[in-house]
Amino acid sequence: IPCVPWQSQTSGQYQRRVHGAVGGVVKAIQVTPDKRPPVEAIARAITPKTRGILWNTPNNPSGFVASREETEFVSDLCRKHDLLLFCDEVYERHTFSGVEAVRAGMLPGMWDRTITFGSASKLFSLTGWRVGWVIGDPKLVGPINKIHGMITYCAPTPFQLAIGRSSETAKAHRG
Repeated sequence: IPCVPWQSQTSGQYQRRVHGAVGGVVKAIQVTPDKRPPVEAIARAITPKTRGILWNTPNNPSGFVASREETEFVSDLCRKHDLLLFCDEVYERHTFSGVEAVRAGMLPGMWDRTITFGSASKLFSLTGWRVGWVIGDPKLVGPINKIHGMITYCAPTPFQLAIGRSSETAKAHRG
């Protein structure tokens, strides 16, 4: 949770994949007409069996970017209920009108319970390259590294070099 409409309305495909992979149950939270997930609905969906929340902001295709207050509310839920927060931030720089994308993993008390997913493919508009990363506390990321090493050898060397150069150039432009 939450699950945006295009995922929850695909005849349960996303839910079946999550269940097949880890035995989990996805509780889809329907967004409001302005494409915002109602955080109160997320709170109501939490049960003693809940283990984590998927927080996808900035979101594609809806354009939703969580406010600081919404991200802090979800982070408070994670701390209160001892949940992991899975942050899909692959569109972290795709915001408009000066809207800030808040990184939940950087909020107080969230580093050790947040796994953040990033993507150079999205960040630098390199669609098809599928080069990404996971950021988090080593105790959370360690098991992911073990699994990843068994299913993917590595991204092609030219892609790695290009992403490194792109990151350096972007950092230089931001200051």
